Amino acid sequence: MILALKFGDLSIIHPLMCTSYIFALINGSLFLKEHISLVQLLGIIVIITGVIFIARGKSYE
Repeated sequence: MILALKFGDLSIIHPLMCTSYIFALINGSLFLKEHISLVQLLGIIVIITGVIFIARGKSYE
């Protein structure tokens, strides 16, 4: 991921890096039986929505 930061656009790479929080939360829920709160669920929705907006954004090519 560090290599992506070196060569990629930070405004695109950083939000994609934030998806790791989603995977950590899901893995914690599945394997460690942790409870997902409403605030955490809303955070997941905000992150996914942001990544979708970035993916659909204008291309600079």
